[in-house]
Amino acid sequence: MDPGFALALSQTAHALAASPAASDRNGPEAVKLAERAVELSKGLEPVYLDTLAMAYAEDGRFTEALETARRALQIAEEKGEASLEGSLNEKISKYQSKHPYRDELPEKQ
Repeated sequence: MDPGFALALSQTAHALAASPAASDRNGPEAVKLAERAVELSKGLEPVYLDTLAMAYAEDGRFTEALETARRALQIAEEKGEASLEGSLNEKISKYQSKHPYRDELPEKQ
């Protein structure tokens, strides 16, 4: 993987932070990858900030998760990304309660 490819870094960090399977999660590695994605985007991409907040929460760093999610929300609002705003508000509530975010397993047919 190209370490300069912010999207790949963010997606990998998301999987490591929010996987429904505990065996797939790795908070410290998720933080490292997500911080690099945010750095590459100069902190202007709310999706990457959202991933970083998830990684912080998975690593038990809820104060940083809240700060980062709120920054992502502010940027999403400025960019008019309404679908991301709702998701971020839900995650902020989780982080305030000191709960990490988890992706949901797909429903079986």
